[in-house]
Amino acid sequence: MAMQPFDPYYLYQPDERSNINTLFVSGLPDDVKAREIHNLFRRRPGFDSCQLKYTGRANQVVAFATFFNHQAAMAALHALNGVKFDPQSGSVLHIELARSNSRRKRKPGKYIMQDWYG
Repeated sequence: MAMQPFDPYYLYQPDERSNINTLFVSGLPDDVKAREIHNLFRRRPGFDSCQLKYTGRANQVVAFATFFNHQAAMAALHALNGVKFDPQSGSVLHIELARSNSRRKRKPGKYIMQDWYG
């Protein structure tokens, strides 16, 4: 029996991130407001909530947008990644799946703002 150059288990293993329904959003201007992030995502099907966080690195701001399922999160990612968020400052959205799902802090459809360690 000939040795295969790869292990088929790893080739066909399900995507470990297919259960992630939270998006990580960077490329935001320093003066962004939580309601602006909420308004950006609220009309996307399956939107649940969002959080705005200050990282502590030169006032860098990031956001997390949570959806009810992975498919809705991926649809929003594909629709909004690379969009010019603020024409005046030239800020362009960089959106990717978060490393893990956000823990719910508020009711669906709400937004919050907190510092990085909050």
